[in-house]
Amino acid sequence: MEKIRDFLMKTPQYEDITQFIDSKRHAKSVYETTMEAGLLLALMTHHRTSKPQILVASNLYQAQLMYDKLSVTSLAPHVVFFPQDEFIAGEMLVASKELMLERIHAIQTMLDDAQVVIITNLPGLLKPQLPPNRWKTAKISLNTIIEISRDSLNEQLIDLGYKREYTVEKSGDFSIRGGIVDIFPGGTPHPYRFDFFGDQIDTIKTFDVESQRSIEVVESVDIHPMSDFFFTASDIQKIKTEIQLKMSELTFSESAMKQIQTDMQCLENRQELERLNRYFSLMVDETWTIKDYLNDPDIMFFDYRRILSQYDILIQ
Repeated sequence: MEKIRDFLMKTPQYEDITQFIDSKRHAKSVYETTMEAGLLLALMTHHRTSKPQILVASNLYQAQLMYDKLSVTSLAPHVVFFPQDEFIAGEMLVASKELMLERIHAIQTMLDDAQVVIITNLPGLLKPQLPPNRWKTAKISLNTIIEISRDSLNEQLIDLGYKREYTVEKSGDFSIRGGIVDIFPGGTPHPYRFDFFGDQIDTIKTFDVESQRSIEVVESVDIHPMSDFFFTASDIQKIKTEIQLKMSELTFSESAMKQIQTDMQCLENRQELERLNRYFSLMVDETWTIKDYLNDPDIMFFDYRRILSQYDILIQ
């Protein structure tokens, strides 16, 4: 694709392309052409401007194809995939941990890479997100220098969406047994074992889940959220306060009241967070989208007419 770009840069038509790229419109539409031609335009735009980009596909399958194609170009170090289920209502019923971890990785990259290229679909572009300052502080850095109590670590892990178990078996699990703390962070092939001496971490090792044997000694580990909807006990209290205020202003049916009570219990237990993330707007002063995480991004819509049709469905 880079060879085609270099060839086009030598043609008379390149001036027309640069005028399109340099136009002050932040949102650009690509239609009645191939995906490859649109991606070539995205590549040329990034090469010329070095600005962050959001490439919006007509569906999740097309977004995956776009990501795969750009991952073998010079843009690869900046390209991330932000996959969202096609319909937000459906996403509240069934959660995919793999898609969630992809989105978490994408958000972390957005905050660090000023030239990031995000591949997503329309629901991913529109989905409300927590403010970026929450993501910047949503990390537990553990090493053999700091001191941290196991009770404090337990509370912080729960706030980030981890679940305490007797033994860890999968991503998102952690266990505390005496002076041994096991954590299986998202996006890592193996869990970590922390050997405590009081409030001091003595050693950190990766280990095999099946055999429980140590694999490698490491000096430090960063623990990131397991969900893009994470919160503290005080956040839950703020949600409850906002709900009580709305209940005093509006009339709710008995079934709605029971559902709200069930939802609050699930929030306290960190269960069904994908379904319940509609409540997070009650705990923050303003909501964001991935566009707001970036500084003056270019947005390109692929198959714009189909995206418009999908938007009509989403807002109904």
